[in-house]
Amino acid sequence: MQRGHDVTEYTLCCFGGAAGQHACLVADALGMTRVFIHRSPAFSRLRHGARRHDAMREEAVEVKLEADKLAVLEGALEKLSRSAQEN
Repeated sequence: MQRGHDVTEYTLCCFGGAAGQHACLVADALGMTRVFIHRSPAFSRLRHGARRHDAMREEAVEVKLEADKLAVLEGALEKLSRSAQEN
């Protein structure tokens, strides 16, 4: 939703020991009408091992976009890249 996607036609897929206790409230809050609850609470552990390990970082850099300011932007990018790789 934050990126502009309409999730109301999606199916909320949930898993884990307490998934059934929370899924309907989450689906209602998102305007979703379908919920899939996996029957095995162990599915969450299996899925956790197979997930992608992404890291997102962001930082505001307020400089005028000029050729001589390129080093400032490259420095900020390098700092963010190092931070993401550390986790």
